[in-house]
Amino acid sequence: MNTDNREVSRTGTYAWRTGETGGRVSVNLDGTGCFEGGTGLGFFDHMLDSLFRFSEFDGNLKVEGDPGSRHHTIEDTGTALGTALNEALNDRLGINRFGWCLCPMDESLVRVSLDLSGRSGFYLFTDERVISRGETMLEFFRSISRAARWTLHLGVLHAENRHHALEASFKGLGLVLRQASALGRGSRIPSVKGIL
Repeated sequence: MNTDNREVSRTGTYAWRTGETGGRVSVNLDGTGCFEGGTGLGFFDHMLDSLFRFSEFDGNLKVEGDPGSRHHTIEDTGTALGTALNEALNDRLGINRFGWCLCPMDESLVRVSLDLSGRSGFYLFTDERVISRGETMLEFFRSISRAARWTLHLGVLHAENRHHALEASFKGLGLVLRQASALGRGSRIPSVKGIL
Protein backbone atom coordinates (compact mmCIF):
# COMPACT_ATOMS: atom_id res chain seq x y z
CA MET A 1 0.00 0.00 0.00
CA ASN A 2 1.33 3.43 -0.95
CA THR A 3 0.97 5.80 2.01
CA ASP A 4 3.53 8.43 1.05
CA ASN A 5 3.07 11.46 -1.17
CA ARG A 6 5.10 10.27 -4.18
CA GLU A 7 3.54 10.37 -7.61
CA VAL A 8 2.06 7.07 -8.74
CA SER A 9 1.38 6.38 -12.40
CA ARG A 10 -2.33 5.87 -12.98
CA THR A 11 -1.85 3.72 -16.07
CA GLY A 12 -2.50 0.10 -16.83
CA THR A 13 -1.88 -2.33 -19.68
CA TYR A 14 -3.03 -5.83 -20.45
CA ALA A 15 -2.29 -8.24 -23.30
CA TRP A 16 -4.11 -11.51 -23.87
CA ARG A 17 -4.58 -14.43 -26.23
CA THR A 18 -7.41 -16.95 -25.96
CA GLY A 19 -8.87 -19.46 -28.38
CA GLU A 20 -11.33 -16.80 -29.59
CA THR A 21 -9.61 -13.40 -29.32
CA GLY A 22 -6.37 -11.66 -28.53
CA GLY A 23 -5.09 -8.16 -28.21
CA ARG A 24 -3.66 -5.43 -26.07
CA VAL A 25 -5.16 -2.53 -24.14
CA SER A 26 -3.59 0.42 -22.34
CA VAL A 27 -5.31 3.10 -20.25
CA ASN A 28 -4.33 6.36 -18.58
CA LEU A 29 -6.74 7.65 -15.94
CA ASP A 30 -5.24 11.15 -16.11
CA GLY A 31 -5.91 11.68 -19.80
CA THR A 32 -8.12 13.82 -22.01
CA GLY A 33 -10.68 11.33 -23.32
CA CYS A 34 -8.74 10.12 -26.36
CA PHE A 35 -9.54 6.59 -27.61
CA GLU A 36 -7.58 4.90 -30.39
CA GLY A 37 -7.92 1.49 -31.99
CA GLY A 38 -10.89 -0.77 -31.65
CA THR A 39 -12.43 -4.20 -31.91
CA GLY A 40 -13.68 -4.21 -35.49
CA LEU A 41 -17.28 -4.12 -34.24
CA GLY A 42 -18.54 -0.70 -35.35
CA PHE A 43 -21.31 -0.12 -32.81
CA PHE A 44 -19.23 -1.49 -29.92
CA ASP A 45 -16.28 0.72 -30.90
CA HIS A 46 -18.63 3.72 -30.90
CA MET A 47 -19.73 2.78 -27.37
CA LEU A 48 -16.10 2.42 -26.20
CA ASP A 49 -15.25 5.82 -27.71
CA SER A 50 -18.15 7.32 -25.73
CA LEU A 51 -16.95 5.66 -22.52
CA PHE A 52 -13.42 7.04 -22.90
CA ARG A 53 -14.59 10.49 -24.00
CA PHE A 54 -16.83 10.94 -20.95
CA SER A 55 -14.42 9.38 -18.45
CA GLU A 56 -11.63 11.60 -19.80
CA PHE A 57 -9.37 8.52 -19.67
CA ASP A 58 -7.04 7.85 -22.58
CA GLY A 59 -7.15 4.40 -24.09
CA ASN A 60 -5.57 2.37 -26.83
CA LEU A 61 -7.16 -0.93 -27.77
CA LYS A 62 -6.30 -3.49 -30.44
CA VAL A 63 -8.43 -6.63 -30.59
CA GLU A 64 -8.04 -9.49 -33.04
CA GLY A 65 -10.59 -12.21 -33.30
CA ASP A 66 -13.08 -14.07 -35.40
CA PRO A 67 -15.50 -11.43 -36.77
CA GLY A 68 -18.30 -13.93 -36.22
CA SER A 69 -17.44 -14.21 -32.53
CA ARG A 70 -19.13 -11.00 -31.41
CA HIS A 71 -19.98 -12.35 -27.95
CA HIS A 72 -16.39 -13.38 -27.18
CA THR A 73 -14.97 -10.11 -28.54
CA ILE A 74 -17.24 -8.03 -26.31
CA GLU A 75 -16.72 -10.18 -23.22
CA ASP A 76 -12.92 -10.44 -23.63
CA THR A 77 -12.62 -6.70 -24.28
CA GLY A 78 -14.45 -6.04 -21.00
CA THR A 79 -12.13 -8.40 -19.14
CA ALA A 80 -9.01 -6.85 -20.69
CA LEU A 81 -10.12 -3.27 -20.11
CA GLY A 82 -11.20 -4.06 -16.55
CA THR A 83 -7.84 -5.66 -15.79
CA ALA A 84 -5.97 -2.61 -17.14
CA LEU A 85 -8.24 -0.25 -15.16
CA ASN A 86 -7.70 -2.25 -11.97
CA GLU A 87 -3.93 -1.90 -12.47
CA ALA A 88 -4.29 1.85 -13.13
CA LEU A 89 -6.32 2.30 -9.94
CA ASN A 90 -3.39 0.74 -8.06
CA ASP A 91 -4.20 0.63 -4.32
CA ARG A 92 -6.99 3.21 -4.87
CA LEU A 93 -5.26 5.64 -2.54
CA GLY A 94 -6.89 9.09 -2.49
CA ILE A 95 -9.73 8.32 -4.94
CA ASN A 96 -13.29 9.49 -4.32
CA ARG A 97 -14.41 5.82 -4.66
CA PHE A 98 -18.09 6.47 -5.50
CA GLY A 99 -19.74 7.87 -8.61
CA TRP A 100 -23.33 8.14 -9.78
CA CYS A 101 -25.35 9.90 -12.44
CA LEU A 102 -28.55 10.04 -14.39
CA CYS A 103 -27.65 10.07 -18.07
CA PRO A 104 -30.22 10.95 -20.74
CA MET A 105 -29.98 10.13 -24.44
CA ASP A 106 -33.02 11.51 -26.21
CA GLU A 107 -35.97 9.52 -24.80
CA SER A 108 -33.75 7.16 -22.78
CA LEU A 109 -32.78 7.76 -19.17
CA VAL A 110 -30.21 5.58 -17.43
CA ARG A 111 -29.04 5.58 -13.80
CA VAL A 112 -25.45 4.47 -13.23
CA SER A 113 -23.94 3.97 -9.76
CA LEU A 114 -20.36 2.81 -9.20
CA ASP A 115 -18.34 1.79 -6.15
CA LEU A 116 -14.62 1.17 -6.72
CA SER A 117 -14.81 -1.12 -3.71
CA GLY A 118 -12.47 -3.92 -4.70
CA ARG A 119 -15.53 -6.22 -4.76
CA SER A 120 -16.91 -7.34 -8.11
CA GLY A 121 -20.57 -7.04 -8.94
CA PHE A 122 -22.88 -6.03 -11.79
CA TYR A 123 -26.56 -5.42 -11.08
CA LEU A 124 -29.05 -4.56 -13.81
CA PHE A 125 -32.50 -3.01 -13.67
CA THR A 126 -34.11 -2.83 -17.10
CA ASP A 127 -37.28 -2.95 -19.13
CA GLU A 128 -36.89 -6.29 -20.92
CA ARG A 129 -38.83 -4.96 -23.92
CA VAL A 130 -35.92 -2.65 -24.76
CA ILE A 131 -32.81 -4.26 -23.23
CA SER A 132 -33.15 -7.95 -22.46
CA ARG A 133 -31.00 -9.59 -19.81
CA GLY A 134 -29.52 -11.67 -22.62
CA GLU A 135 -28.28 -8.59 -24.51
CA THR A 136 -24.74 -9.28 -25.74
CA MET A 137 -23.53 -5.77 -24.86
CA LEU A 138 -24.32 -6.49 -21.21
CA GLU A 139 -21.49 -9.04 -21.25
CA PHE A 140 -19.14 -6.06 -21.43
CA PHE A 141 -20.53 -4.57 -18.20
CA ARG A 142 -20.38 -7.95 -16.45
CA SER A 143 -16.82 -8.75 -17.49
CA ILE A 144 -15.37 -5.26 -16.91
CA SER A 145 -16.94 -5.17 -13.43
CA ARG A 146 -15.50 -8.57 -12.56
CA ALA A 147 -11.98 -7.74 -13.79
CA ALA A 148 -11.84 -4.16 -12.46
CA ARG A 149 -13.08 -5.28 -9.03
CA TRP A 150 -15.88 -2.77 -8.76
CA THR A 151 -19.62 -2.83 -8.09
CA LEU A 152 -21.75 -1.38 -10.88
CA HIS A 153 -25.50 -0.78 -10.74
CA LEU A 154 -27.10 0.02 -14.09
CA GLY A 155 -30.74 1.01 -14.29
CA VAL A 156 -32.51 1.68 -17.57
CA LEU A 157 -35.27 3.89 -16.15
CA HIS A 158 -36.90 4.71 -19.48
CA ALA A 159 -36.12 3.74 -23.05
CA GLU A 160 -37.85 3.15 -26.34
CA ASN A 161 -34.71 2.60 -28.38
CA ARG A 162 -32.00 -0.02 -27.68
CA HIS A 163 -29.21 2.09 -29.23
CA HIS A 164 -30.05 5.13 -27.08
CA ALA A 165 -30.32 3.07 -23.90
CA LEU A 166 -26.94 1.43 -24.49
CA GLU A 167 -25.26 4.68 -25.47
CA ALA A 168 -26.57 6.39 -22.32
CA SER A 169 -25.24 3.42 -20.32
CA PHE A 170 -21.72 3.68 -21.76
CA LYS A 171 -21.64 7.49 -21.43
CA GLY A 172 -22.96 7.19 -17.89
CA LEU A 173 -20.27 4.66 -17.01
CA GLY A 174 -17.68 7.10 -18.32
CA LEU A 175 -19.09 9.93 -16.21
CA VAL A 176 -19.15 7.89 -12.99
CA LEU A 177 -15.67 6.48 -13.63
CA ARG A 178 -14.31 10.02 -13.88
CA GLN A 179 -16.13 10.95 -10.66
CA ALA A 180 -15.15 7.84 -8.66
CA SER A 181 -11.50 7.69 -9.77
CA ALA A 182 -10.82 11.41 -9.23
CA LEU A 183 -8.20 12.16 -6.63
CA GLY A 184 -9.44 14.25 -3.76
CA ARG A 185 -8.87 12.38 -0.53
CA GLY A 186 -5.17 13.06 -0.02
CA SER A 187 -3.28 10.02 1.18
CA ARG A 188 -6.31 8.15 2.50
CA ILE A 189 -7.85 4.93 1.29
CA PRO A 190 -11.61 5.62 1.13
CA SER A 191 -12.63 2.76 3.42
CA VAL A 192 -13.04 2.30 7.17
CA LYS A 193 -11.18 -1.00 6.71
CA GLY A 194 -8.16 0.88 5.35
CA ILE A 195 -8.01 -1.30 2.24
CA LEU A 196 -10.02 -1.72 -0.97
